[in-house]
Amino acid sequence: MRQLFAMPLLAAILGLAMAVIAWTGPFGTTGVDWTLGAGLAVLGALATSIIIAVLMTRRVSRRWSAILHVIALLAALLTAIAALFLMQTTLMLLMATAFVTLLIAGIGSRRRTHA
Repeated sequence: MRQLFAMPLLAAILGLAMAVIAWTGPFGTTGVDWTLGAGLAVLGALATSIIIAVLMTRRVSRRWSAILHVIALLAALLTAIAALFLMQTTLMLLMATAFVTLLIAGIGSRRRTHA
């Protein structure tokens, strides 16, 4: 497993938990209970988590790794923007953290392969 992807995966999984909480509203009303936007935030956080987990394996070719990395970056960024519009600050911060650390992990892994 690639250790550089541990932090983005943790942030994405915590973001997924926050998105599910916002969508289902188990602790009272979140204002976005069972809305389409909150459901899409759940799907975005789930997609980000799954793609990062796939990237952590070494079974992905270099070309697919680059493609999946870009898709994961887009998913994290768009989910963070959706969370901003849903006024879910914690989810937004977690997905922004996933985006930034995924960007750093991509740069770090590229340096290791070229060195």
